[in-house]
Amino acid sequence: MTTWAIYVPSDSVGNFELALERGVWGGRRASLLEGVDVDDTVVFFHHLSSTAKPRPAGYPRVATGQFEGLAERAIWTTASSAPYEDSLPIWDDASYPFRFNFSVASRADRVVLREHFDPGELEGIRLAAINPGRAAYMEELPDIRTLLAKIKDGQTEPYRSSGYAGRSRGPEGHPRP
Repeated sequence: MTTWAIYVPSDSVGNFELALERGVWGGRRASLLEGVDVDDTVVFFHHLSSTAKPRPAGYPRVATGQFEGLAERAIWTTASSAPYEDSLPIWDDASYPFRFNFSVASRADRVVLREHFDPGELEGIRLAAINPGRAAYMEELPDIRTLLAKIKDGQTEPYRSSGYAGRSRGPEGHPRP
């Protein structure tokens, strides 16, 4: 099973809500979804903003090690189909004929990326943010139950200015090797 990141910018909120409601994501080109397969995890990150002060010029197009941010929403899904082509209208602004179906597994609001994802995972999120709508490969994800519990219990800071926190956790909350 592979994990992918897809960035959805703030100006695409209407299309994003329709995708979540119908359990289908679409793109204009097949290459945007290349590699996604049944049972893969796809994490949608909506509305990223930099947590660095001052905000780096060109964000999110920054050097790999300088990428950090806050996702207003992160939604973990499981792909229930491989990509396919379909012209059935779903979205108002375009057809987005290259699609895959998914089911929502978990949601989290105001996710501080560096607190929960290691540098390899952040690179996948950065690449997704540079190419909105394109599936970008992520190495591993922290255990979702641990992540959601930390957010719910207020164990995360709303902003982190710099540095990798090393807080990404594996199964049952244990630090990854």
